[in-house]
Amino acid sequence: MGLIRLIQIGILALLVWWGYKALKRYLAGGAEAQRVRQRQTQGEVMDVMVQDPQCGTYLPKHEAISAWVEGQEQFFCSKQCRDAYIEAKKEGTG
Repeated sequence: MGLIRLIQIGILALLVWWGYKALKRYLAGGAEAQRVRQRQTQGEVMDVMVQDPQCGTYLPKHEAISAWVEGQEQFFCSKQCRDAYIEAKKEGTG
């Protein structure tokens, strides 16, 4: 009877541990958060930094405003910088 009780307690402890790990993973954002953490620990770049040609500010590419200027895609930190750069190119001062 003692051995069966010990096995039951072991199985219960294992189930509680699995439940704890599942809850922790769920609260941390699930599998996507785990993949992001793995990428960050492997040194993978999450986003590319681009430089605004008007003001020189560096920003993540996904946050930048893009425009095609003279056949090249340029990235800007704001609409004001984009418009000023395009205007300067039209005037020939850029």
